[in-house]
Amino acid sequence: MARPFKHRKTGVYWFRKAVPQDLRGIIGKTEINKTLDTKDAAVARTRHAEMAVTVEREWQEHRRRQALLSGPMLDEVDNETIARAGKVYYAALLEEDEEVRLDGFSDEPRLPLERPDDPEAANDLIARDGFKRPTFDARQADREWLDAHNRAQWARGTIDPFYAGEVDEVMSWPQFGIRLAPNSPSRKFIARALQSAAINAEKARRERDQGEPIETPLMPEPAAASHSRPERASSKPKNGETITSLLADWWKEAQATGTKPSTYDSYARTVKYFITFLGHDDATHVAPADVVAFKDHRLASINPRTNKPVLPKTVMDSDLVALKSLFGWAVINHRVPSNPATGISIKRARVRNLQRDPGFTDEEAAALLKAADLYTPGNEHPKTAAGKRWLPWLMAYTGARVGEVAQLRKQDIKLVDGMWIIHITPEAGTVKTDKPRWVTVHLHLIEKGFPEFVTSASPGHLFLTPSAEGDVLGPLQGLKNRLAELARSIVTDPRVAPNHGWRHRFRAQWRLAELSMDDNEFIQGWSSGKSSARYGMTHYVMVAKSMAKFPRQDITRSAPQDAVPAPVNTL
Repeated sequence: MARPFKHRKTGVYWFRKAVPQDLRGIIGKTEINKTLDTKDAAVARTRHAEMAVTVEREWQEHRRRQALLSGPMLDEVDNETIARAGKVYYAALLEEDEEVRLDGFSDEPRLPLERPDDPEAANDLIARDGFKRPTFDARQADREWLDAHNRAQWARGTIDPFYAGEVDEVMSWPQFGIRLAPNSPSRKFIARALQSAAINAEKARRERDQGEPIETPLMPEPAAASHSRPERASSKPKNGETITSLLADWWKEAQATGTKPSTYDSYARTVKYFITFLGHDDATHVAPADVVAFKDHRLASINPRTNKPVLPKTVMDSDLVALKSLFGWAVINHRVPSNPATGISIKRARVRNLQRDPGFTDEEAAALLKAADLYTPGNEHPKTAAGKRWLPWLMAYTGARVGEVAQLRKQDIKLVDGMWIIHITPEAGTVKTDKPRWVTVHLHLIEKGFPEFVTSASPGHLFLTPSAEGDVLGPLQGLKNRLAELARSIVTDPRVAPNHGWRHRFRAQWRLAELSMDDNEFIQGWSSGKSSARYGMTHYVMVAKSMAKFPRQDITRSAPQDAVPAPVNTL
């Protein structure tokens, strides 16, 4: 296995790899040498693995484009390809938008782009200034003009020179692998599909600007190759057994037996990564070596949200579990002969003594709750802002999982027999145990005005907006991420989970108050609890006395040294 090369004079590690014979004429080198910019051996190994994946992908792309250039030109493409071009372009634009947001915006004001009527002059200005890192407001102003420009041309049936030029670029992408003749009549239809995709992508960007967690769609699958196009590794296998089809058929069965949608979402993410890594979707051509290589690749990958390597626990418990489960199902159902993921694992390191409780300390809790009380909404959706205001308090006084309270609807909080109760139910989204439960609202929450907030809210979900198709899980995950980011900006200790720390704290405080642990198991919805069978439908009356004795949260304590209790907008 290739390893980092240490420069004998400087001590800096380098990446070094011979260029394959078939690519030397294209690349113009016989060997790739790139500095890893570190003298730390452990850091060098991680960067070397990342660099190896990047270089290999670059070489694969060189080969793919060479094959494309040597293949025949098409005079026309069918309507399905034109429609797919729009979908692929839409997904690419939202991926690009997500990358911009993850990179962050500049604090230095930049003048908005000038507004010439001449499209060529506009493109020149975009090339000159449009790719500088803007402020959030400047980017909005730029896009408003570009959107108006696109819509005006769309309405008049005008093909913008920019989108006309994008046709060849998009058709060369792996989803198509097509060389289109210069005079092809299909060009104008593809350009118009790209124009339409840009307009629709701008709608999604505007919703993101308002704090709506709009999901980036999965990139559409590559089309099956026809006799007139060069064969690609990603073409659909002749027997029809694709990894994608295994996922779809597994889910039909798993859904019927009660598997949660969140499990499907996790498996789908892994399948997306796996297919991209393999360069094909053929389930019958996956070997154990492919899974091992994928495991190593994922361990060397950078999480775009944290800008740190993907955690081994994520690779072990999400990626490998998904592949083992999916291919295991395929073997049982005689879809593939063997499970390529069997026996592949990651050696778990010994768990260190974290030397702290997994729940928030009194000082950390005070800092988080103060920030919630003082939170000033930014340029975000009002429901997102409401979540940042109320959800920390709800977790503090219910010990619920963050998703269980983040998905609450107006009808889930009601006044019954003089008591305010919260109905935590899978009908609102998802509950880990699949069992509904009722929790009494703590007096402190009532004093802070939570019932008034609920009463004045519009019908439906209090803190998120489901998608047009009614999906709750996507927006819910986005809201959970925003809450975690805000909490982590306040409590920076990595040994405590930014949302789950409330759940541990609630249970610890309950024990210290010497309250009934049976009541606690029901209130927190512990899957091992037996109290739900004992309490039945009126349990909230029986646990109300315990909840009344639960200690109030004291937010007068000093913030911890590593906390920054500033109610900042992290979007």
